[in-house]
Amino acid sequence: MNVYIKDKLKKLEGETFYTVTGKPYTYEFVGENIIKPNRANYRIHLSNFEKAIKINPTELRQIREVRGPSYVFGIITDKRFC
Repeated sequence: MNVYIKDKLKKLEGETFYTVTGKPYTYEFVGENIIKPNRANYRIHLSNFEKAIKINPTELRQIREVRGPSYVFGIITDKRFC
């Protein structure tokens, strides 16, 4: 697990982010390596953030294969995460 990604996500936990369509959401950690967006009925392992960051997406469709792409994209493209 990339410690940098985990630390950034921990610092931003509870803050509001937005999907591409403008829907606000927050997230909380569930355990050490999983987050739960408040608008989703599923959890996202931090490895999905690693995969998405390696792709360095400029559009949501580029990371459709990761779990929770709308949430992952909203976080990793936010200026607070960069």
